[in-house]
Amino acid sequence: MQVTPKGEDARTYNVRVTFTCHTFTREWRETDLEEHRFDEAGETRAFCPVRFEHSQSLKGIIIAASTGKVRFNNQTPFVIPATIEGLEGPYAIYFRAIKAKTRGLDVVIDVRSAHHKPNLDMTLPKVTFATVVGHTVAGKAIKRPRK
Repeated sequence: MQVTPKGEDARTYNVRVTFTCHTFTREWRETDLEEHRFDEAGETRAFCPVRFEHSQSLKGIIIAASTGKVRFNNQTPFVIPATIEGLEGPYAIYFRAIKAKTRGLDVVIDVRSAHHKPNLDMTLPKVTFATVVGHTVAGKAIKRPRK
């Protein structure tokens, strides 16, 4: 996708979004069916039909968030709180931004996890998605504002 910060003569950035298995799997339990087993990067997880169903909304949510604000998070650098019909409370999309090493691409938004998080702290400080992208391209730190 493309992200253009606000402002006169702002450069448009080419952004790729990637997703880890945490968007459609959950922690493995000994009671899980073997056919739901999902192994990736030395981690065993279980396919989760609920997370899978919610993950179908990720593309649209991230495109919509690219023109707005995201929140800082305490573990993964950023979180997008979203609303999904039928969920009480936010669907949280946790991501990090990485400067791309591929020609023609500026930033990779790496979605580390996404799941229903009814107790997400909605007072976490915000920053624009475009600022995250622009600072990542420039190699500049993104300062977390105080609450």
